[in-house]
Amino acid sequence: MPSDEWMISVDDHLIEPPNTWTDRMPAKYRDRGPRWVSDDRGEAWLVDESIRVPVSGAVTAGAWWPPEGRPDAFKPLAWSEVPASCYDPRAREEAMNTDRVLAAMMFPNLPGFAGGLFQRLEDKDLALVCIRAYNDWLLDEYAAAIPGRLIGLALIPMWDGTLAAAEATRAIGKGARAVSFSMAPNAIGFPAIHEEYWDALYSVMNEANLPLCTHLGTGMGGEEQMAKIDFSKMGEVMQALNDPEKLQRLLADNPDLAQMAERMGFGGKGGRRTPRPANLVLLQLAGQTCLIEWINSGNFDRFPNLKVALSENGIGWIPAVLQTADWMQEMSANRVTHGFQPENEVQETAEGREAAKASINAQANWAMASRMPSEIFRDHCYGCFIHDPVGLKLLDFIGVDNVMIETDFPHNSTWWPHSMDKAREWCNELPDDVRHKVLRGNAERLFQFTPAEPPVLVS
Repeated sequence: MPSDEWMISVDDHLIEPPNTWTDRMPAKYRDRGPRWVSDDRGEAWLVDESIRVPVSGAVTAGAWWPPEGRPDAFKPLAWSEVPASCYDPRAREEAMNTDRVLAAMMFPNLPGFAGGLFQRLEDKDLALVCIRAYNDWLLDEYAAAIPGRLIGLALIPMWDGTLAAAEATRAIGKGARAVSFSMAPNAIGFPAIHEEYWDALYSVMNEANLPLCTHLGTGMGGEEQMAKIDFSKMGEVMQALNDPEKLQRLLADNPDLAQMAERMGFGGKGGRRTPRPANLVLLQLAGQTCLIEWINSGNFDRFPNLKVALSENGIGWIPAVLQTADWMQEMSANRVTHGFQPENEVQETAEGREAAKASINAQANWAMASRMPSEIFRDHCYGCFIHDPVGLKLLDFIGVDNVMIETDFPHNSTWWPHSMDKAREWCNELPDDVRHKVLRGNAERLFQFTPAEPPVLVS
């Protein structure tokens, strides 16, 4: 099969097997680190005696085919119910071959896409051991089992900028090709991306010429609350949506569940169902804020080889955002002002007006001397999509070198086992060189990754 009949997915997911941490934790932490337990509440991960995280049907749903056989999204699964393709590298390789995925970058499950669960542990020594154990398992065991099929993605300890740089260096030395990073670290208790706090990490990535990957959802909290939720009850919530009285009784008895249901639009009050909240859609567009903050951060001036991939954020919105950002900078460069600004305010003192003019002039000079946001994007940023046929029609505005495809396996938004069939629908009208870049070439270049040769498949 021609090489362009295969893709590289830059956003897939995995489920860590039960021995991931217990096999690698020092003895003093083994009873506090993540371990798989079975008790009267069912089976789940238990972390530090207080954090309980089940493997739900939603995070494995895409591995089931046909869709009619998928488990309920909120059903906590026994380990025997988790498809092997979610955790076993050989089974995953078979699933990738079926989907014509030559290589994939895989984000973790239990830790959160950027390790958020570990970032919030009070015992930072335990947290660091957990992060290192995950990286060791992924790079030394999982990737080694299927050479050339996995693009290593490392977690870092975000609570300490120096430690973050050190772990990134260690992981890259083991073969990691990227680091998972929060979309908005300042929203989850860490310094904002422009702070000096992160310079040591940026320096490591700049020297290695490897990217940070900011996965959708990594700029919001929720792990602690999720750990308190009885997911089997969430299934009851879904079933009670058409019975307001039953729904209210259920939520009244489960306050943590009620808060989550409210966020998801299922927490009706007074017998009325809450409208589906806008944040479910806006979450898919969170990359807009993330992108503009990176473009305005100044980080790319200080670290010219630094790159950022907007993992699972889509691409269709990028032209409009860059167009607006360019326009705003052009207005600043052209010194556009308004009547309500101090330099035009008749009641302002002469000194105040002069100070305002100086400020606006300085801003105009900065805008004229700076690269345009669209130029910064082309040099440093990458859009990643699962389903975005509209975005592919706008590649000339986005940049053919700045787009990569994803399958999101095994989450329920994946097209598996028909990802390549869908890619053909969207990409076959593209010029051959552009099609190659979108399907695999851009990923190979950005991650400095040489995949295995496409396997010969027997029909």
